[in-house]
Amino acid sequence: MEQFPSSPDDVIDSRWTRNPRAVTPTPHGSGRRRPAEPDLDARMRAIINPWLAKDRSAADTLKALATLADEEL
Repeated sequence: MEQFPSSPDDVIDSRWTRNPRAVTPTPHGSGRRRPAEPDLDARMRAIINPWLAKDRSAADTLKALATLADEEL
């Protein structure tokens, strides 16, 4: 019989569920997220926009995003 994952953590790449730069510690501890870094945001848009325009396949887009994640993490 086929085994199914017991939690989302078994399926989702942990690099997408944790981002060490997402929260900036503040003296009052609000834990608000910082805005995306302009360079990283532009690099992600350069990968995602061709997919949105149907000029790039989903598989190629995911590979490019995984490569970007490896570079950034």
